[in-house]
Amino acid sequence: MKLFKKALVATALLSTFGAHAVSIAPVAGKENKLSSEGVAAGNQATNAGVAFNVIVAKDHPAASKITLTFDSKVDLDDLAAAVGGAVTNDPKEGTGTSGDIVFEYGTGSFTFDNVEVNTKTKGAHFISFNVDIGNPLTANSAFRVHLDGNADITDKIGKIEISGASTVKFDSEDAAAAPIESGSGVLATEESQFSFVNKQELTKLIKRTNDSQYTDGTTTDTAIFTMSNNEDLLANLTAPTYELVLSGNFEGVDPTTGTKEEVKVTAATSADAVNITAINGDEDELTITLANNETPTDGTKQDVTIVFNHGENGNAAVIPVTGDVDAKLIVKSADLSSDLTFASLVDSGEWALNATIINVPYFPVGYAGLSSSVHFANESKSKAAVSITAIDEANPGTVYEGVLADLEARAVTRVKQKDIMEALNLDVDMSHKLSVTFNIDADVGDVNAYAFSNATTDGARQALVTSQQKGSDK
Repeated sequence: MKLFKKALVATALLSTFGAHAVSIAPVAGKENKLSSEGVAAGNQATNAGVAFNVIVAKDHPAASKITLTFDSKVDLDDLAAAVGGAVTNDPKEGTGTSGDIVFEYGTGSFTFDNVEVNTKTKGAHFISFNVDIGNPLTANSAFRVHLDGNADITDKIGKIEISGASTVKFDSEDAAAAPIESGSGVLATEESQFSFVNKQELTKLIKRTNDSQYTDGTTTDTAIFTMSNNEDLLANLTAPTYELVLSGNFEGVDPTTGTKEEVKVTAATSADAVNITAINGDEDELTITLANNETPTDGTKQDVTIVFNHGENGNAAVIPVTGDVDAKLIVKSADLSSDLTFASLVDSGEWALNATIINVPYFPVGYAGLSSSVHFANESKSKAAVSITAIDEANPGTVYEGVLADLEARAVTRVKQKDIMEALNLDVDMSHKLSVTFNIDADVGDVNAYAFSNATTDGARQALVTSQQKGSDK
């Protein structure tokens, strides 16, 4: 119990200390926000104006000295106080000016004097000043510091150079050099200049009987990406351009303009397809080029729409069948020594044939005393062809392929492990731990499968999990 009471006392003391420490915060509307990409490229915020509020927690008697120390990201080389550090006060406006440094006191009775800008210590430039004689700075008093030569909070022009997220440290001492209080606050922050996400994925299924159409009877599918570029940030990458790259199977797709245009791109600032697209030699990357003036530069999020127009204008192009389609955004700028990949592997959906695809990830075959098989229920009115692929535990990288007998219409068909092994050209006298995928020529949901293993010694049956049991996104 005594230990608990001591802990409460300690917590109370810490809370009191935290609540009464000097605080420093940027002036609203005059925050210095830098582009993190620009900073990484070596850009700096030059001629920046800085303004922040200070609230002291303790009494500062007349002749006390206050020192504001800036970290290594802040350069005060071009900042200067008045000759001799004198401060010219304007009681009516509640301000005091010393060269490029302006104090705002409001209705406070205190003033400052003896301002010094010290840039001798690299990475720790500081400004010091004294509470003027006869005017104490009492506890909980506040004042504002402008390092830009004026007290207009809407004006961000000044003489400071900032090269990244930074802080300022406050230290004060009395006339006898005894410490009064310390604290620190944020002077500048960094945030990403760009954003890029997928808003709408490619989702349509392709007809097996007409692979230039989707199952809904249309010939178009649309991907939408939302992106932004905020060139209002300080130290920004100037005039960036972009390459939006889609990775997938684009075999046979014609991206060029004309009567058989198959890819249309609508940028944020245009209602027409104004972008040039290209497909690489392997036909697995589609590149869309966006100019700087085709997207907003003020951080507003806008959409870039990509429409695949298979079959448009009489073009009977085959729609590519692929697994996933991924996107990445590449940023180019004269400020960059090499292109910046801002986002990659952004899931953008997929195209898939309207077929029933069932995977059994664990399917043991050829083991003594064990017999595995699959029962297929074909609910459709037509026979269904079945092709199979498999991989195993013993031979990484090897893919086995084959074809099974058609599944009868509206019937349950049992496929034995021997049938599967022979179709895959596996030695029936060898054991394998397979992962088997059945690609069935039937609409999604028309064929269901139940896989299991039987112990031939006691007849015990063990169900084997299929992808249908795990769920499907089709």
